[in-house]
Amino acid sequence: MPQLFQSSIKLEVNDPLNMNKLIRHYFLSAGYKFKVADKFELDPSFQLKGVKAAPMQADINLRGIYNNLVWLGASYRTSDAVSILAGVIIKDMIEIGYSYDITTSNLNTVSNGAHEVLVAYRLKRK
Repeated sequence: MPQLFQSSIKLEVNDPLNMNKLIRHYFLSAGYKFKVADKFELDPSFQLKGVKAAPMQADINLRGIYNNLVWLGASYRTSDAVSILAGVIIKDMIEIGYSYDITTSNLNTVSNGAHEVLVAYRLKRK
């Protein structure tokens, strides 16, 4: 929950209404990995995001993972974007991924999309 304490920000000396404040954000995420075949898994997930005075958003995601080595996926963010995803898993420890967000909202007049890179280290579990 980012901005848990909703701290004030001093941007102006004259701010009698204390309008500059970090607003609390709420997130709810869930996902589950399903083994579909001997070397293939599906990994659906979702995330709900809420903040005061803004519409709630939902991200709906699906990844297909082959042989725990490579993955491809897609994501949809309500009223905002669709994304394509791809990644590799190296020695079951390091994950490198890439996604490209395609803006579908009115922001597409000023944004052609966004590139994202993921680098993760997987902790071994028994």
